[in-house]
Amino acid sequence: MSDWTSTQRNVAFASFASWMLDAFDFFLLVFVLSDVAANFHTSITDVSLSIMLTLAVRPIGALLFGRLAEKFGRRPILMCNIITFSLFELLSAWSPALEWF
Repeated sequence: MSDWTSTQRNVAFASFASWMLDAFDFFLLVFVLSDVAANFHTSITDVSLSIMLTLAVRPIGALLFGRLAEKFGRRPILMCNIITFSLFELLSAWSPALEWF
């Protein structure tokens, strides 16, 4: 790591930070599962199912963004991915129903 260029360090940091934010989001949701179910007046099973479906479609997103990164470069696609992730995270705060969440 000591022989990395500043660009390589920045890319490693950006990749780790985006992974960390995604992992934080997932684990935080797992810890408040019962609160989310109570807020949406549904069962914990339904909220768990929505989390499972979210995890099930992750490979599709990885394939899509991976293909785009090969075509347009990793930096703009990573930035687009982080912005998209942040936007959807922000919008999830105002979800009117579990389906929107």
